[in-house]
Amino acid sequence: MNTQCTNCNKTFMIDTRDKAYYAMMGVPTPTFCPSCRLQRRLAWRNERNFYSRQCDLCKNPIITVYAPDAQKTVYCYKCWWSDQWDATDYARDIDWAKPFFPQFAALRAAVPALALMNDNGAQSENCEYTYDFSRGKNAYLIISSWFVENSMYGYQVNRVKDVYDCYFVFDSELIYEGIAVEKSYGCAYVMNTKACRDIIFGYDLQNCSDCILSAGLRNKQYCIWNQQYTQAEYEQKKKDLQLDNQEAIEKLKIEFKHFLLKVPRRFANLVKCENSTGDYLLNSANTDDSYLFNALVNCRFCTNGDGAKDCYDIINSGNPELCYDSVTPDDSYNNLFTIYCWKSQFISYSENCHSSKELFGCVGLKKGHYAIFNKTYNEADYKKIKAKLIEHMKTTGEYGEFFPITASPFAYNESAAQESFPLTHDRAQAQGYRWKTDLP
Repeated sequence: MNTQCTNCNKTFMIDTRDKAYYAMMGVPTPTFCPSCRLQRRLAWRNERNFYSRQCDLCKNPIITVYAPDAQKTVYCYKCWWSDQWDATDYARDIDWAKPFFPQFAALRAAVPALALMNDNGAQSENCEYTYDFSRGKNAYLIISSWFVENSMYGYQVNRVKDVYDCYFVFDSELIYEGIAVEKSYGCAYVMNTKACRDIIFGYDLQNCSDCILSAGLRNKQYCIWNQQYTQAEYEQKKKDLQLDNQEAIEKLKIEFKHFLLKVPRRFANLVKCENSTGDYLLNSANTDDSYLFNALVNCRFCTNGDGAKDCYDIINSGNPELCYDSVTPDDSYNNLFTIYCWKSQFISYSENCHSSKELFGCVGLKKGHYAIFNKTYNEADYKKIKAKLIEHMKTTGEYGEFFPITASPFAYNESAAQESFPLTHDRAQAQGYRWKTDLP
């Protein structure tokens, strides 16, 4: 079925597989095309702009994604997770005369926000300057990653140690300037590399070791510019390249770039994937239109993550199942339209709720159950009111839609949306999006 996106007016396809998935999840077919849905989710992530301000509870200086001039109460990690406050104190009743989104926005504005989405001081140590980060040690400016140690300047680096300036790296150690690297050790200036060791300037290498300035090789050792050498010859030529000299390195970068233009490339970077489409997918099956993800099964329209099953339209997540149109539903089951709800089940239209079950329209709850707008009900009343609220949202045209960009706490150019869907100041404002002129 062809349908027209209500945001960009382009035509997009909803096929029989999609319809079956939406029916299973109990949601209407989307009105936004996949690209506009992705843009809408990304607008709720500020991954790059960190600010210094004061925790509004303990008054200590903190690092946060919320600017000092933001009209928002912000708590540091220790205060936010402490028992010094309770998100249920902000509970409110549903106003059936109003749409859902404005009521959620009012609740969101009242509930204190977590300064940075990381677990520094709990499951992580010395990882203050990280975002969407968990279970690490000694990490700095690492984004959307977990199980990281002694690393800096990385995005989507998982189960790694001593990696610097890397993107989409898994299960590796001692990597510098690596992109799409898996199960490798001691490599620098590498891309699309798997199960390799001691590589300098490599592209599309698998099961190789001690290679320099090489591409497209399999099961090779002691190669330079794809030419085979003995170990002694290799060591001498390696010394001649002066790899400890920055000027020589910069020259080799240019030469290697020209060399790669002559090397055949695969149509897509799909490694150990079955019946799948997209790019930079690892160990996946029955997955389409997904990118930069490891271990996807029966998924579609998913971007940036490490493990997911039966999910559509999720970004930057690890191990969700049956989740739809959500931002970072880590270790969660059946989350719909959520933002940073970790280790939770059956949650809809909620933000920053953790280890919870059966929530709708909630913000900041920990171990919450059967709540709507942070107000707790008994199970029977919750299910009855939730069903009524969904019908109310259908009449207002809200159910099935993710939170609008205009409601994001971040200016458009402050969010991750600006990287993938760049807009000018004038165009952003014409669409009703906020713009920040003093980015850090």
